[in-house]
Amino acid sequence: MTVKIQWRLSQLRRVLSWFLLLGTLCFLQNVMEAMVMMGMHQGTLSSDSTGRDGHVHNKQHFTRITQKVGTNQAQNTTSINVVMDKQPNGAFVHIGKTGGSAVSRMLRNGCHSFMPKPCRRIPNETLASKLIQSYYHVPDFQTLPDNHHSFYVLTLRDPFDRTVSAFTYDHPLNDDSYQRNSSLADLNSRFKAYRCFPSLERFVQLLGDNNYYSYPHPPNVVATGNCQTLARAALDSQIRRFQHWFFDYGKIISLLPNDTTGTTTTIYAIRTEHLWKDWESVNRLLGTTTGESSTTSTITNNHHPVHPMEERKVAVTRDLSPMGRQRLCHALEAEYQHYAFLLKVAENLSDGDFQEAVAYSRQRCPNINYFHTPV
Repeated sequence: MTVKIQWRLSQLRRVLSWFLLLGTLCFLQNVMEAMVMMGMHQGTLSSDSTGRDGHVHNKQHFTRITQKVGTNQAQNTTSINVVMDKQPNGAFVHIGKTGGSAVSRMLRNGCHSFMPKPCRRIPNETLASKLIQSYYHVPDFQTLPDNHHSFYVLTLRDPFDRTVSAFTYDHPLNDDSYQRNSSLADLNSRFKAYRCFPSLERFVQLLGDNNYYSYPHPPNVVATGNCQTLARAALDSQIRRFQHWFFDYGKIISLLPNDTTGTTTTIYAIRTEHLWKDWESVNRLLGTTTGESSTTSTITNNHHPVHPMEERKVAVTRDLSPMGRQRLCHALEAEYQHYAFLLKVAENLSDGDFQEAVAYSRQRCPNINYFHTPV
């Protein structure tokens, strides 16, 4: 009996010791948390009292990107000081068929808004990758007006090249060449949409020379009763099924917050034709020293980065007659004006870069009025 009592007392002492230890640990944890909170509070008061930003910050911090406009005589660029004391808030706007996939692979957050971030690890990560927190592509564009960012990086491509690339890429007869695993519903939807357009030449013939048409249907409806009207409405970003045309340069400009069209918020442009050069200039203006912006061999320096799929043999080709080319150029006049506008407001592009883009575009569309800026 005595042995049993002693054993029970021993067990009771052990239990009490565990409770005492647990209580001590909880007490110490509470003390440490209180000290941390006091330190944070004092730090906030100190920051507020200095009047550094003129207002009290909330818990969700954003990157302060202060523009220091000054002419660099050697490079004729605008410099930007990036203060890394808060979480960055840059955005990458991936416009379809502009080489945006190559850029997104160099960004830790280069994936759709519904995917967890970061979506990839980037070796030798550039400053642009660290500062860009949001990514916008076809499923995400509609949220652009609701989110304001410190700066926007847009991928751009000559409108003629972009339009032709979008047509051949999305055409259902090219699925085998692009090794698409489309669902039956998606394939049927695209066959219906492209039923009037068996070839690129047929599509531009239907565009005609008259800009006036009427498409009295909502964007989600593909009305194939009048093929000519369908062609014009598709290219004029009226039909959601033609997604890369639906989100054209004009649509993207309209979706950006009002203060981003060249006034207070910074816009950078990465041109498909000079992707590596522009990628480096963006990083340089964001503070990266020369030579630190190269992270991948996806892009070849000073060469046009052609997507491997675009080099494949396809059933529906890019072939166009001289008359077809002329009609497509005529139909793209407004898009060229929006393209010129974005090139003009891009902080990392010089006047020389703009003239270089004009020269390239005039090889495709010699009669384009490039210098008229849309209101």
